[in-house]
Amino acid sequence: MRFMVEASKIPITVTFEPSGAEYVVESGDHLIIEWPNGPGGLLGSVEHSPDGLVIGEPGNGLSRIWRSSGEELSILG
Repeated sequence: MRFMVEASKIPITVTFEPSGAEYVVESGDHLIIEWPNGPGGLLGSVEHSPDGLVIGEPGNGLSRIWRSSGEELSILG
């Protein structure tokens, strides 16, 4: 599954758990996150807070993250 996290009017901080990696998404920009397809389905989570988003990565594979420019930020898992 792929989904987009977009900062419309103000920058947001996106934190990935359990790794603790943080990325700031500037206003008007976005990240693309890919969660793996694996046995048992997706068990990840997305939580919104006043400071940004916390994305709990699924435990059944590697998550991948790209900036809007296409640059791959990290492979976490």
